[in-house]
Amino acid sequence: MSSLPSYDELESPSSKNCGSAAAAASVEMETKSYQLQEAQPSQKHSRAFNFSTEETKSKDKEETKSKDKQAQQQAQLPYHLRIARLDETELGQFLNQVLPPGVLLQLIIHRNKSGVTNTLYPTYYCYYEATGTHLMTGTTKSSLASSHSEIYMKQPFGTDAKWGKKLGDVRGNFTGLAYTVYDDGMNPKKLKELNQAPAKEVREELCSIQFDNNFLASCPRSFTLVIPRVQLDEATGIVKHTVWKPLSETASMMQRFRKSQQYKVVDYAMHVLKNKPPVWSERLEGFALNFNGRAKITSQKNFQVIDPQDPKYIILQFGKMGTDIFTVDVQFPLSPLQAFGIALASLGNL
Repeated sequence: MSSLPSYDELESPSSKNCGSAAAAASVEMETKSYQLQEAQPSQKHSRAFNFSTEETKSKDKEETKSKDKQAQQQAQLPYHLRIARLDETELGQFLNQVLPPGVLLQLIIHRNKSGVTNTLYPTYYCYYEATGTHLMTGTTKSSLASSHSEIYMKQPFGTDAKWGKKLGDVRGNFTGLAYTVYDDGMNPKKLKELNQAPAKEVREELCSIQFDNNFLASCPRSFTLVIPRVQLDEATGIVKHTVWKPLSETASMMQRFRKSQQYKVVDYAMHVLKNKPPVWSERLEGFALNFNGRAKITSQKNFQVIDPQDPKYIILQFGKMGTDIFTVDVQFPLSPLQAFGIALASLGNL
């Protein structure tokens, strides 16, 4: 398998959110400098563990103020600089968190089909477009029974690791019409003693996608996207998805959705989203959507995701820019990991 291509090699068009080449290079240099800094051990060590002294309390207050100041300085940075400066732990948290309302995250996906292996099972590299920061990698696995992709974080800086930490899986059924995005937890079927296994070991469902049957391509492709309901964590003030860890297939997100459709009831534990239907264009003599320059090549895989109750708000947009270049624009209530997983499902769907 070939090495990771650099962002500079991608033939992607410029974006209004992208700075100049010099600015991007400056950000990359700042990022490397930030990642190379190592915490220096303290030269002073207390001989007594008396944490009730005024001196210790004063130091604790100073350290707290210093941390608060650093956090405030980080929060005041432009959003693209904050992303570029995240360490491995912070990046993993960012990719899993719901994007804050009002923030539009623009990503670029590069598909690598070079070589025998990648021709059959492509590798997908996901970059933050504003700075060219590599965020995630999607690898396609061979399987006769179903489609399967694995998502990894970028490899740690200064290491020889092929991939970074695993973030999750994208699994499709044998028809290629239904996909589920999971975190890196375990399949409950593989747990030997399910009733005694800690809940954190069971994989979490992040979203499910159901494509409509359109083998003859007689009409534009359509699909339903089901995600866990978002809620505010009062302790942290962060908006999070409801944790969904089914222990059986019948309790899966898609099965719950199908049951609610069958009985015509609303399941308040989930959000049901749809792709925005294209409209017929007499000028183009075909179906079309306005991607605002974020899709240059006509493709049946191009899509926009909306809430049917608010069709003007584009939650997720996927567009083809070149033979192996794609854009992904995502905002609340999705996370970057969910967006990349949905994009991989779309690329894997025939």
